[in-house]
Amino acid sequence: MHRAGSRGTQDRSLDRPTNKSAATKAGRTVAANDWDQLKAMMLPAGFGAAGSSSGARKRPRSDLPTPVISNSSSSSAAAAPDTPPASSLAPGSMGDDDAPLTTDRNDQDDGKSPADAAPSFSQVPQLPLASEVHLRGHAKPATCLDVDPAGNRVIAGSADYLAKLWDFGGMSAEGRPFKSIEPVSGHQVVDVQWSISGDGFLVATHGLEPRLYTRDGGFVKEFTKGDMYIRDPRHTDGHTAPVTCLRWHPSDKLLFATASYDSTIRIWSTANSRKNKNVIVFKHGTGARGSAAKTTVTAIAYSTNAEYLAAGGADGSVRVWRAAPPYTVPVTEIPAAHVGAVAAMVFTADAGVLLTRGAEDGCVCRWEIEAPSPSGGRGKPRPTVTKPTVRYSDAPVGVLVGANLAMSPEDDWVALGSEHLTSSSSSEPAPETTASAGKSQPPTAGRITVLSSTTLKPMDHVLLDAELGPAGSVAWCPRTNQIFATTHSGTVVALYDAAVSSRGVMASATRAPKTKRASGDMDEELQMLLLERAADQLASAAAAQAGSGKRNGGGASRALMIQGGRISKKQIEMARGEAKPVARTA
Repeated sequence: MHRAGSRGTQDRSLDRPTNKSAATKAGRTVAANDWDQLKAMMLPAGFGAAGSSSGARKRPRSDLPTPVISNSSSSSAAAAPDTPPASSLAPGSMGDDDAPLTTDRNDQDDGKSPADAAPSFSQVPQLPLASEVHLRGHAKPATCLDVDPAGNRVIAGSADYLAKLWDFGGMSAEGRPFKSIEPVSGHQVVDVQWSISGDGFLVATHGLEPRLYTRDGGFVKEFTKGDMYIRDPRHTDGHTAPVTCLRWHPSDKLLFATASYDSTIRIWSTANSRKNKNVIVFKHGTGARGSAAKTTVTAIAYSTNAEYLAAGGADGSVRVWRAAPPYTVPVTEIPAAHVGAVAAMVFTADAGVLLTRGAEDGCVCRWEIEAPSPSGGRGKPRPTVTKPTVRYSDAPVGVLVGANLAMSPEDDWVALGSEHLTSSSSSEPAPETTASAGKSQPPTAGRITVLSSTTLKPMDHVLLDAELGPAGSVAWCPRTNQIFATTHSGTVVALYDAAVSSRGVMASATRAPKTKRASGDMDEELQMLLLERAADQLASAAAAQAGSGKRNGGGASRALMIQGGRISKKQIEMARGEAKPVARTA
């Protein structure tokens, strides 16, 4: 099933330019009436026709609601006129339980006019969204996940108190994990992070102590908790309230940061689990007595060049520090980045731009934390930023836990998981009937959207199957160019495109599951061979015992065993010629 703009089966020599510089040089937009001619010229014969993709599962299509993209210079938010069309797969059933877990997501023609369906020539990137694989294992909603730097393993935490590991090198198409751990009994997993070297990972539960594990899931150490009776959090050596998130330092494999409900960010070293290295107290606004008030730290992020450390609070504010001690004064403050808590944040590669996502307002904002330099290079950090350069307002979080942002390997795109709000879901709910009274309604469908990191315009999106529920945490592996997302059902969805992705989950997408041969499952030829040889041995034993006058009780017993189908391993080896009978001595 083929989708407009998805080029997993196109001729690569006729591929559209995906480079931003190439798109800029083109300097034009394809006219709507030329779109059919372009498709006929660029796509192979039969592309998008019914039945043209063998084994692909065709599904109906639905439209993505027009997002609101506003500029800080405009007085009111309005939909961008050149927003690309948002047509993708509608949520639907995967079919029977024994249906394959790998699905081709290329669409067929939806019958729309070229004027409605044609994006501009520079707005159709080649994204790893053509096919998907389901990684099953969790019984409750998955809350967080991460991919190791090599792209060979995925770890996901869940509300079922477990963290599960998948290894693509040994995993079959069934998508089952090879390891399951329960860090703390009765505490759901809220965050997981692979180390920058891939030799271990950190786990944060709804408790006070982060835990370190080896690559294979072996427990290494638990980091200490603080004394909750000490008023000043800087004078205790650990968190005094549950941890909300954690992040590894991007260049030092021994350092990592954790955030907590106790309004602190703590810097740790894996060499010392009994004491944190540094403490940052997150304060914002004015308290009842005129002092700065504390607030829960809900999100943290390091810049990729290890220059900045940013944190967002439950009050919607954001602060940015230099990623080195003493962390006394933030270099940039955003007093009201979001209405409600900050759900996630991520830096661009140049570290001068910060993308944030709100947990309650459903917005993604782009903030320029560095002022432009007259020489054209990087400028100094702005002390205060009050308005985002651009805002995307169609990222509802809803029931999601762990909703975040994931940058692409080239830093051009950003992926996010969300609910898919249709016109029916946004209208007034249907009246409650007797049959539905007292029953919880199923969550809405999920959607994975890819935005431009500079304009926050949606480039493409995928609607997940209805039974999976909303999408939450997203990870984009730079090594394999594959996207992973958690869902409300507990299933982890892996998206890829064979044209632009490599290795990773693709290696196991078509691998058959391992089967064990039953001990009694032998072909008829081997059964006959065993019976013939056993009969010859019994005849020889009977003749020898008749000559010596001994009873043939043992031979009769063995004959009954063979007739009843009970054949020993020794007899099988003898039948194959792998072993010889041992002569007993008197």
